[in-house]
Amino acid sequence: MEWLVKKSCCNKQDNRHVLMLCDAGGAIKMIAEVKSDFAVKVGDLLSPLQNA
Repeated sequence: MEWLVKKSCCNKQDNRHVLMLCDAGGAIKMIAEVKSDFAVKVGDLLSPLQNA
């Protein structure tokens, strides 16, 4: 399942992001905290890796 980033808040000191995500249909919404070396921006599409 792919997730669309609707809102993003970042703590640049430790690369933590709090994201509001929704599925492609907009029916499922969730809030996730992630650690990433890359910037996560509104409109980004996140998808899981196979066998992750």
